[in-house]
Amino acid sequence: MGTRRETEAELTFLTRDSGLLHYCVSAALPPGSVALVYEGDVQVEDDLADALDRLMTERLDAE
Repeated sequence: MGTRRETEAELTFLTRDSGLLHYCVSAALPPGSVALVYEGDVQVEDDLADALDRLMTERLDAE
């Protein structure tokens, strides 16, 4: 991926957590990857399915 501005322009919003963490996808990422974007900082994770599983079960783990 290119510069930060180019990277952010290529991302497509998928969902977000209960805070400010956005889950995004992009054709520029490897297949099956997800970009986690928090206040402009982008972290790429290799497994979209695992990231979404963690997001969906996050509330079940909180007590």
